[in-house]
Amino acid sequence: MAFEFTDFLELKLLRAQYERLSEELHVRDPRKVGSAVRKLLNAIDRVKGTLSSLSLRKLIETQERVGRELLAIIKFRYVLTFFFKSLFNRLVERLARLISLTNSILSFS
Repeated sequence: MAFEFTDFLELKLLRAQYERLSEELHVRDPRKVGSAVRKLLNAIDRVKGTLSSLSLRKLIETQERVGRELLAIIKFRYVLTFFFKSLFNRLVERLARLISLTNSILSFS
């Protein structure tokens, strides 16, 4: 990978931010990971246009693509969680009503 001087300056600024984001990614909490990915995407957007090294630009674009995919998966996870909770609650209520109905039938016998 061949870097130009301006890339080294940008890399120095990014390095500190990447270290902080790396620590946040190791937590594995979806909310914190999502926040870290959004911060990363914001940093990439600020720097992407100023990079002169083609290899570094490709690496940054790959990070951006993977970050966007991760955010999409986190959002999809929340949709599934909402659907699961809704289905779970409906089934619990239905089972409770059926048990109550069975108890009322048994009490008349």
